[in-house]
Amino acid sequence: MRIKPAKAWFLAGTAVFAVLAGFVFWGTWSTNACPVMPDSPMFFREHGYIREFICRFVETGRFNPYDITRFIGSPYLWQEMLYVMGGYFSMLGLAYYLRGRGISNAASYGAGLLLAFCGYWFSLFSAGHGGWFYWMIYGVFAFGLIDRAIRKNKLRHWVMLGACVAWASFYQPDLWLLETVLTGAYFIWCIIRERKLPDWRGVAVAAATLILVGAPSFSNALFHDLAARDSQIEDSKGTAIAGGSGTDDAEARWIFATNWSLPPNETLEFLIPRINGDTSCPMVLSLGKSQGSGVRPYTGALGRPYGAPSGNYRQHSLYVGFATCLLAVLAIFNFFAAKRRKDSASERSDIAFFAVAALCCYVFSLGRYCEPVYRVIYALPFGDYLRAPVKWHHATELCIC
Repeated sequence: MRIKPAKAWFLAGTAVFAVLAGFVFWGTWSTNACPVMPDSPMFFREHGYIREFICRFVETGRFNPYDITRFIGSPYLWQEMLYVMGGYFSMLGLAYYLRGRGISNAASYGAGLLLAFCGYWFSLFSAGHGGWFYWMIYGVFAFGLIDRAIRKNKLRHWVMLGACVAWASFYQPDLWLLETVLTGAYFIWCIIRERKLPDWRGVAVAAATLILVGAPSFSNALFHDLAARDSQIEDSKGTAIAGGSGTDDAEARWIFATNWSLPPNETLEFLIPRINGDTSCPMVLSLGKSQGSGVRPYTGALGRPYGAPSGNYRQHSLYVGFATCLLAVLAIFNFFAAKRRKDSASERSDIAFFAVAALCCYVFSLGRYCEPVYRVIYALPFGDYLRAPVKWHHATELCIC
């Protein structure tokens, strides 16, 4: 039986991803144990996983398609699978977008694989930040759906766009807000690129779907998550500055929001992996030392308290990939070369958007190290609730890939 090229590439991309994911998580596939993840549960009571999910659903009304995995097999297995599936669907999402822009299967799935295993994008599983990986499952598809909805104006694209953006909001609203800024900017870019306004009926369908599906998440974020963040900021006032000296409310809020800003000299790690070590987490370092895994203490300044001469806390990598960055630079050179030749290649038109967006997101990730710029982000609605400007590096990686 002859397999269609699109299906063959899908199967090939899936196979390569499975091999790489298996390598990363080798030794942790277990029905009674989890990897060491400081910010994620590592032990579960019998049937407690399902009970917790049902209680949360009754309390908040939040449900997305991936939640059905909680009813399949052991929670110890699916704890790791969340991170694997987040990477897998981000690969598919980027390939879906690029295929829609006329890029070849090889390049589309290649870029998807580079994104799936990008440093900060993927290695955050080591901290156990599962909410980010829920966004990965749905959020990347929004770019392909925006492109198709505006160009083709099909109802299914508008419905799925609203649903994907809503589902992506369920578990980490601050990262969702940040990434939705980039998604919204791309929506505006597509309108400019196509030189036409989108069909208002399609936009209305997407908005209605977004509100209908996402209402429980938005309500929880406004009435619970924001209150919790205010409480965190209040608790931080006495120790906002290293040494424990107090500070006024406005300054304490700024310091709290801009902790975990990306130090400019750490940019070199985008190209050179492990240049400043691996992690600050004592649990992982202790386990790595006992097993002789070669895990090294992180010696950089990310996570250093405001005003402190030393100290840090980091549980992830910043490595984007030397080959990934090189290919991105070559793409930009090719873009300008094609413009000089006056080639008409519509698939290249988005390079300008993502090149500018990558630069902007990188500058935003610097946070208090680029204070005049980040003050603008901080002044936007809910901008003072966005903790850790380094989170913008997720968007930088997406744009580069």
